[in-house]
Amino acid sequence: MTRRIATTGFAALAGLALLAGAAATPVAAQRMTPAELAAAFSGTWTMNIELSPQFRPPAQRQGSAGPLAPTFGTSRPAPALALQRGGRGGGAPAAPPDPRQMAGQAALRGLQQVADTMTIAATADSVTFTDPRGTRTYAIDNKTHRVDVGEGAEITQKSRWDGRSLRQEFIYDETKVSHTYELSREGNRIEFTMRIDNFSGGVGRQAKGVYDKQAAQ
Repeated sequence: MTRRIATTGFAALAGLALLAGAAATPVAAQRMTPAELAAAFSGTWTMNIELSPQFRPPAQRQGSAGPLAPTFGTSRPAPALALQRGGRGGGAPAAPPDPRQMAGQAALRGLQQVADTMTIAATADSVTFTDPRGTRTYAIDNKTHRVDVGEGAEITQKSRWDGRSLRQEFIYDETKVSHTYELSREGNRIEFTMRIDNFSGGVGRQAKGVYDKQAAQ
């Protein structure tokens, strides 16, 4: 009798172990190495305008091939960042714009625009984006890199893999622009999130869009 009870108990424990392993398998299967993520990200992606209302171009620009700018939940494009602060006093002439500040702000405005179609070529250590505006390559090492944007201005850039996402942040002066590309479980869609924050205070702004992967030709 004792031996039978012991055998039955062992079988029950083995069954529980198998169930626990089966339950853990899907979670483990969802994990991807940087190399696997890079392969899944690589390819051509087109924005799904129907699923990206914050990036829909105005009616007069339908069919335009130009870059898309987020509306941040309003009917107007996001306001351009000020190139200089207003002076005090009504009669004093405005100071000439600083070329360095203008170059830095122009770089940030460019980061607030996205292409409707882009090609990604990624490895575990780097990512290259190609679209009608050109080609840009970034190291994926979670380290801060300085990028010369002209006129002596530099922005800092950092990229890293995070779960099923590629996260990037770009900083100039007191403004940070963040890009997050999150790969769907099926691997055929990217949810893109852009966020803009200012270190001097104020409410951050965020917009989301969806990219669909195009079949390889």
